[in-house]
Amino acid sequence: MTLQKNEPNHWVTLALVIIIVAGIVLFIRYTMNQTTAEPEVKIENDSLIITGMYGTSYPLSNVAELTLLDETPVLGKKISGAGLTRQQAYRGLYQVEGIGPCRVFLFGDSGPTIQIQTDEEIVLIKYSDPQKTLSLMNDLMLTLSSGGTSQ
Repeated sequence: MTLQKNEPNHWVTLALVIIIVAGIVLFIRYTMNQTTAEPEVKIENDSLIITGMYGTSYPLSNVAELTLLDETPVLGKKISGAGLTRQQAYRGLYQVEGIGPCRVFLFGDSGPTIQIQTDEEIVLIKYSDPQKTLSLMNDLMLTLSSGGTSQ
């Protein structure tokens, strides 16, 4: 079979379709992994740093209030973020019932939630392991009560 000048090359088309589909699948998988990975919260150089997708940092001097909520507030409309209901993983900016817009890092279906009021926004953090959430709360309270010195 000889290729005519105006005859489409079906192998090239098939290869392009396979490459595009594979790229889409890899992108979706990467996004799901980033959404379900719990952030690391650390204190360095007098800043509260939240790593990962939708992560951010705040000077400790901007932390106005730290509260431990017994349960996770109800999430409303997503403003900008990622959420996987099946995996109970939400991160990004959401409207939260009774609070308003918040930056959330919420994992797991129940347990305590840390609410951090900064000068800029409200942040909610909950790990899938309640003990990890409580440990972070204790670390934050110790750091803030000691004048915000970095660890």
